[in-house]
Amino acid sequence: MTPPWVSRVTSWGLAILLCYVAVVPHRYVELGPEAVWLVRGMAWAPALVLCGLAALLVRSWDARAPIVSLAGIWVALGVAGAAGGEAPLLGLTRVAYYSVTGVLLSLLLIFSRPERRDLHLILRLGMVASVAVALYGLFEFWTQSNPIYGSSFSVSNPRYAHFAQDVFGRRIRSTVGHPVYLGGFLSMMLPIVLHTTLVGRGVARSMGALGVGSLIVGLLLTFTRGAYAAAFVGLVVYLSGRATRQVLIVLAAVGLIASVTFSSNRVWETLAGRQTLRQLENLRTDQRGVAYWQSTALLAESPLLGIGSGHYRFLARRHQDWNDTPDNMHLRLLAETGLAGYVVFAMICVSVFTHLRVSQRRLQDPRDRDLSRAITAALVGALFDMVTCDALYFPLTRVTFWLFVGCGIGLSQIHDTEASGKRVVLV
Repeated sequence: MTPPWVSRVTSWGLAILLCYVAVVPHRYVELGPEAVWLVRGMAWAPALVLCGLAALLVRSWDARAPIVSLAGIWVALGVAGAAGGEAPLLGLTRVAYYSVTGVLLSLLLIFSRPERRDLHLILRLGMVASVAVALYGLFEFWTQSNPIYGSSFSVSNPRYAHFAQDVFGRRIRSTVGHPVYLGGFLSMMLPIVLHTTLVGRGVARSMGALGVGSLIVGLLLTFTRGAYAAAFVGLVVYLSGRATRQVLIVLAAVGLIASVTFSSNRVWETLAGRQTLRQLENLRTDQRGVAYWQSTALLAESPLLGIGSGHYRFLARRHQDWNDTPDNMHLRLLAETGLAGYVVFAMICVSVFTHLRVSQRRLQDPRDRDLSRAITAALVGALFDMVTCDALYFPLTRVTFWLFVGCGIGLSQIHDTEASGKRVVLV
């Protein structure tokens, strides 16, 4: 059994980590040549923290816990595919990094068997961080400046230029550095903050309502269509189990906020400049549509295990794809991990949603059931958002996704623990 202090340290560590990756663009911070070691330390801090927490929980390993076996198989398939790729060292390092800062988060929460207050701590600090990120984005849009990270989010910064060379115009980047991943993060957090608003009372409900408004406006100002769709799907999933009156109130509030936001000429002109309909009409010749066919051609080269993690960036040039990514996490997983890797990933998702559905039926506290539904909505929305971006390859969205997976399974474990305790008392 995991000692209580280990569970507490793990929860605090993961909560602080989520806030850190949300507020500090640790991969792209520019502090000058005199602070090179500090910059490297900031970049590797999440992986080092997670390795330290894993060392604390080394005696809590339980191979029978949910998704553990599937996660092990997924990582093993990734290692096998990377080892057989054209650049094995590149692939193996990518698998290690994505696993440590990704699926390992879920396993740490599962092994630590957190209490209800521990899960609430992680989610509450995450909500505070997301609202702060959204508010800073509003400031950025209003002033058309990013005073904290303006120098870091510049093509003069080699680390950032390697990541993004687009001219985003009025689209906000806030503390994240990219409007697409910023939108993905805010869309995942929206059901969680909305849950706090609907189940909270007094000050908590008022603060939650302000948080929901901030997230919606921030999400709209990213002008990211995939994030819009993800937020819509997430809201549909979350509100599907609530009273009609609450659904109508939420929809009216969202519609009012969107109407006020788009009433600004600056906002409306930026949205019109995205030319969504034109891209849909020219999907066969559009850059993103062509990338879908190119990723399929890469999958055909190694259909079972894929071309290896991290290989898409340079192997796609064989098929005239010069964008380094198909802007689709599902297609990228198919190309880099093959059919076997993607099938196991799908099985992990099915297993997680199964546990969440079971917990929604069995949890005694209606607030816990509602939280489980909110986590389900966030994860479903994230999977939709992955159709338009590589969410599992960006630190913030990867950490958030796998942390929600761990929190969702953690809720079902709480039910199992409480049910076991009740049986002992009855005996």
